[in-house]
Parts: sequence; structure tokens; C-alpha cells
Amino acid sequence: MMLDCIDNARIGVIGDFCADVYWDVDMKKSELSLETPRFPYPVIAERIYPGAAGNVAVNIAKLKPLKLKVCGVISKDWRAVALKSALEKEGIYTGDFVQDDTVMTNAYCKPMLHGISAVIYEGSRIDFENFNHISKKTEEKILNWIDRVSEEIDVLCVCDQFRVGIVTEKIREKINLLTKKGINVIVDSRYRAGLYKGVILKPNEKECYLAVNEKTANENISKDEAVKTAKKLSEMTGSKVLLTLGKEGSAYISREDIIYCSAVQVDGELDVCGCGDAYLGAFSSMLAGGAEISDAMKAGSAAAAFAIKCIGVTGNACREDIKKRLS
Repeated sequence: MMLDCIDNARIGVIGDFCADVYWDVDMKKSELSLETPRFPYPVIAERIYPGAAGNVAVNIAKLKPLKLKVCGVISKDWRAVALKSALEKEGIYTGDFVQDDTVMTNAYCKPMLHGISAVIYEGSRIDFENFNHISKKTEEKILNWIDRVSEEIDVLCVCDQFRVGIVTEKIREKINLLTKKGINVIVDSRYRAGLYKGVILKPNEKECYLAVNEKTANENISKDEAVKTAKKLSEMTGSKVLLTLGKEGSAYISREDIIYCSAVQVDGELDVCGCGDAYLGAFSSMLAGGAEISDAMKAGSAAAAFAIKCIGVTGNACREDIKKRLS
């Protein structure tokens, strides 16, 4: 399979951007506080990476497409500065971000506790999650961005991840209409996959179950049940469904057919954080370059196999990483 087609890929990413913050904490340096009966977390190092839509954008940027356009909403806070800086280090232009001071810039902050032993423990995560709706002015700016970028791209990735995200009803309607312009729209939505029409939906088995049943699954879902649910989601929305199934691989469900792709098998210690983003980035890049669906799925599986072996950090595969895992 040739990855050279990505040289011609023109891709947009819109949605919920987030800063992934890792604080390395040396508990050997902690002393009981004089003010409270607690031991503080002495932070000795800080690492910040783009998360959510930001991680999808980085995965795409690593593959060096012809064009990458991104749009998200940030506030005026330290997390916005950190997020933009982390994206720009990856060569991603952030000038199309919209600043809205009525919202909060999303961030997941993870204390990584080091002690006497070599084992590193992740402390309770501190989340900065926005719960305010974007302003009408911000909404209008995003709608205008979609109109402009639709003349420059072949694929739009939509990352609708948070309970109160930037994709409003008007923005979702505009996104749904892009398919009529011949643009492939790929939507990764944690809570609202069933509201997108005529696109390519990319849920995992639990997100798919939630979209169809409006409730979370109480137990693990079998591959057959997940595919059956994906068929229902496709019928409900008129969309194609790219269903990711972990170690079971992935399935692409359309009205005409189902295409299966095996997972690239990996052994040893695994970290699933960011695997879905890696899959989406590689799949979208291949599709934007004109690849067949089956080849795009293989590239996505290989990128996910790379990411899952990156322990304690979100992995982003380059073309050579994908080639190695496919071989």
C-alpha cells in the first residue's frame, strides 16, 4: 500500500480542542503542609500536548498532507496559550482559532506520581471542562470558517467530544451539507453521533450503542452485536459508519456492503490513550489523498498499533511508523 497519496491530501479539522497536561510529581520531596494535614504534590516537570481534536490534528500533521486547516474555540487563559503553543510546535497554524471569553479552554491535567519505587502512579485527574455555550458571534465566525475552508479541502474531520462542545445545531447543519459539495465529512462524536446525517461516523462500539439506544452499554459488547448496532445507526442517519472495535479491528458499514479490517496485533504493555485519534488521522489522510476505503482502514489500524505502544504519552505515527507496522 502506497502512502504517497497523502502528498495530495487536503484536510480540515474542527471541533473540541483540549490541552493534555502531564505533571511529573516527586513525592520524595513532599513535606507535610503547615496549613493543612496534607502532603502537597511537588511538580518537578510539566509536559503539554494537544488533546481531543488537537491530537487528531497532530496525527494528521505527522503524515505531512498537502494542506491542513484547523478551527476551534479557546478562551483567554493559560490553557489556551499552552494549547496553541503545543500545536504550533507541530507546525499547525492556529490563526483560525476563535477566542470566546465566555467559555473555558478545555484541559486534562494528570499528576504522575514518582516515589521510591520505579512504578509511576497517575493521581486523580484535574479537568478543566467547558460547560458554557459559545456566543452567537463565535458561532457566526465558525460558520464563516466552514464556508471558506470548504473550497480548499477534500475531507473534514469533526471532533465533537465534550458534553458542551462547539458544534451547535446550526454548525452541525452546515457540516451535514458539506457532503453535497463532494467533501468527505468524518465525524467522531462521543455523545451525539445520531444527530449527524449523510456523513461518515467513526464511533467505537460503546459510542455506537449510545447513539442507537440513548443509553450506555452495561457490559462489553460483542463484535456481532456492535456491527448490528452500527447497521441501525447507518439506517437512522443515512451515514456510513466506520466502527472501531479495538483488538477486533474495524468495520466500514454502508448501504451496499461491510468492509472488515483486522487490527495490527501488538504484544506487551499497552496504553490505549489516543488510539482512536491515531486511526482517524491516518484514515482521513489516506481518504483525502484518494485511497480506497480498505487501504485507508489498514493505515488507520497501523497508526493505532503505533499509538498503543506509546506508554504514558499520546503517540503520533509518521508514514515510516505506519509502513513498519503494515510490513
